[in-house]
Amino acid sequence: MDDYAKKVKLTNRIQALRIRHEMLEARMSAERRRPLPNVFMLQRLRRRNRSIRQEMRFLKVAGHSIRTVGSPEAA
Repeated sequence: MDDYAKKVKLTNRIQALRIRHEMLEARMSAERRRPLPNVFMLQRLRRRNRSIRQEMRFLKVAGHSIRTVGSPEAA
């Protein structure tokens, strides 16, 4: 797989993680608005959200290390 394809694949994965992150944020917000929020559910959602953020950070760093076609580094 060439560098460009790797970069596109990473970008797509990061975008999918962003969407999941937003969905989890919405679920947490809805849970907090309930009269008796389920504390255990909120903890689980927070943990999931944290792991998604960590993966996004990792992938962003990995993406910066990949040379893209036409970039000065590829020459």
